[in-house]
Amino acid sequence: MQIIVWFIVFIFILTFPKLLFLLIPIFIIWNVMNSYAIAEDKKNNQGRNFFSDQALKKKKEKKEKEKKERETISKNEEYLKLMPREVTNLINKEINTIRNAYRKSIKVDSFERKNYEKFLDEFEEYLIETSETLKSINKLHGYTSRYTFIVNESYIKLYDSLERDYVRLPHDGYASFDEWIEALNSLGEKKLKEKKGLIFERPIEFIENKFKEIDLGMTYDPDMDPFEYERFCANEFKKNGWDAEATKGSSDQGVDVLASKNDKVLVAQCKKFSKPVGNKAVQEIVAGIKYYNATIGIVIAPNGFTNSASKLAEANKINLIHHSEIKDLE
Repeated sequence: MQIIVWFIVFIFILTFPKLLFLLIPIFIIWNVMNSYAIAEDKKNNQGRNFFSDQALKKKKEKKEKEKKERETISKNEEYLKLMPREVTNLINKEINTIRNAYRKSIKVDSFERKNYEKFLDEFEEYLIETSETLKSINKLHGYTSRYTFIVNESYIKLYDSLERDYVRLPHDGYASFDEWIEALNSLGEKKLKEKKGLIFERPIEFIENKFKEIDLGMTYDPDMDPFEYERFCANEFKKNGWDAEATKGSSDQGVDVLASKNDKVLVAQCKKFSKPVGNKAVQEIVAGIKYYNATIGIVIAPNGFTNSASKLAEANKINLIHHSEIKDLE
């Protein structure tokens, strides 16, 4: 544009040389105004570019935020689907650890009623500490302990301590939408709502059945501990037609196994000693016979008995046997 203007001025000067003194100030004024206009235009363009860049930046940030939210929702759903399986696997894998805790914390009263309160509290803490999926969910949402487990005899549920409500699992824990619809139709909406947050049903029943399953497959092992030996002996009684249970320790009155068959009631001490068993076990089972009003008293040991124990047992009509002889008891 400026080249054209200069060309026109040049032609004009050649044509009218006497008017040169008038053209020079006009040209200077025009050039100044043009430079100002160019500067303003550049400034406006910069402003427009700035706001355009800001708008693009916000749009990009919004897209990234939406993408992150979608990823969080997807990851959260994935973790929630994994959780029931993880809890089941954890119980199966750590059943011996759980059994030790169960044995130490379960209280049984005189009517053989079990108090699970202490065990359930400790089991809840154990699940919270060991569940990697629970830790992952908390980390995903930027917390350390917002999400937790609530455990009782009836269920294990996932709880949101911030919202103070149970967390709804995908399809309420059912494997698919079709299964959820089937459950909705059969249970009704009210019953289905009770399943909110449900990770595992009847954990105590499942754990105790697991114990029985393990006991049924037990064989004698020289390295088994005394408690395992008691369960092994109780199971040997069951295999041979007795209704038998290993007692729970503190309230057993010196009896490790209580068994019955027909009209007979049997009490037994099971001593997993590396040397012959002495008088004390015989004395305890004599007291156990009176306490349980039993008809038969025996002491079971894999490594025999002292002469003194044998004489005391004979005087009190107590049978001293090896566990392999349980099958011969009538």
